[in-house]
Amino acid sequence: MLQNRLTPVVQKRMGLALGIWGDAGIGKTHQTQELLRNLPCQNLSLHATTALSSLVQEVPKAKKLALWAEHNLKRLVNGETLEKETLLAALSALFAALAPFVLHLEDIHELDDERLEFICNLAKRVQKVKGAALMVTSRREPPAPFLGLELESLSQAETQVLLETELKSNLPKEALQWIYDKAAGNPLYSLEYLRFLSRQGFLWSNGKTWHWRRPENNLMPVTVEALIEQLLVQARAEPLQRYVLESKAFLPLDSGDELLQKVARVNKDELQLALTGLSQQGIFKDKGFAHPLFREVTLKTLSSERKRNLARRAINVLHDKPEQAALFVEEAGIEPSQSLALLKRAAEKISKDNEVEAARFLARAVAFAEGEEKGELALEAADRLRNHDMNTAIGLTESV
Repeated sequence: MLQNRLTPVVQKRMGLALGIWGDAGIGKTHQTQELLRNLPCQNLSLHATTALSSLVQEVPKAKKLALWAEHNLKRLVNGETLEKETLLAALSALFAALAPFVLHLEDIHELDDERLEFICNLAKRVQKVKGAALMVTSRREPPAPFLGLELESLSQAETQVLLETELKSNLPKEALQWIYDKAAGNPLYSLEYLRFLSRQGFLWSNGKTWHWRRPENNLMPVTVEALIEQLLVQARAEPLQRYVLESKAFLPLDSGDELLQKVARVNKDELQLALTGLSQQGIFKDKGFAHPLFREVTLKTLSSERKRNLARRAINVLHDKPEQAALFVEEAGIEPSQSLALLKRAAEKISKDNEVEAARFLARAVAFAEGEEKGELALEAADRLRNHDMNTAIGLTESV
């Protein structure tokens, strides 16, 4: 698909400003580098933060560059500061002289506003140069005038092809499912999980076939965790984003904006501002986490005190919805009598509609009860769960 986008550029029929974007590890660098290697024309790949003077020095020599443009670009290389319009015109002339030519700038999401504006203005000019393309990659959707192409996560079938190509063998179905559930189609995360599981002995070969032993669910490669933590550190640097990020991770996935706003202690405008910022950084998508591991790592890095505070806020906000507030009892660390009362209220409220869930609330309440009430709750919960969860029912009976 990318090759087809650049064919008219290579044929000098049009100019193009192309923006390839997606989550960290989704394959932006791999796909663009493979594309550039196969292009039948001159091209150059640089990081977006490369100084413009260095960029000019890295670009191939143009044989028919206008003298005025060559003169101004030499001034830039020699350390002089050019007016923006002069520099834009000179760079456009350079693209025209090199046509067909493709310049790739990686990670434009790292640019400050001034530099990003300059790159966008350059893109507008490049679009008018037949045989020239400015291609950028980013973790968030690039602004106009770039034509944005989002790289989607791999399907389970595509993940299987990726992993079995790396393994050079068939992968046990259970292993594939476990990796796919964790990595959610992210190519980098998928490969890192595969290598990590192999190193840790959860995936091994007897020389003929690969075998699988299920690890703990919270197992995560250090490489993946470090990459995600780096993203989160940047997001947490802004207080509003930190409040919303941590509250969103702590609350159930289906929690609405109203609960999120109150637990994060932000107003409606502040919530929207934070959601926009987190989306621009590629951490949120459609008001939720762009990748499930972002939530997992956020929760992992929350201190016990922070979790306790968030849980207590949630319980206070959900005072009239005990069945929802009860989710946070253990994390909140409130008085045993308060925990007991809340869990009993939750069980009572949903007992008619969901007897099994009500019984589970009572089973949790046992830990906060004393004396005769403790035994009564345990027996009642066990009786309700007997036909649904025999192991829990037996455990409750034995605890009396």
